[in-house]
Amino acid sequence: MYVVVGGGVAGVCCVQELLRLLNDEKVKNDNVENGNLEIQIIFIC
Repeated sequence: MYVVVGGGVAGVCCVQELLRLLNDEKVKNDNVENGNLEIQIIFIC
């Protein structure tokens, strides 16, 4: 579940940051045997 709260230019920055976090989480999950972990990220700007 991904929740992104923001708008305008700040919203775009939030999305970019969120994508970076998701990439980091993906790398972490690749190192875990159980790859079906649910990631919940609440990103508020």
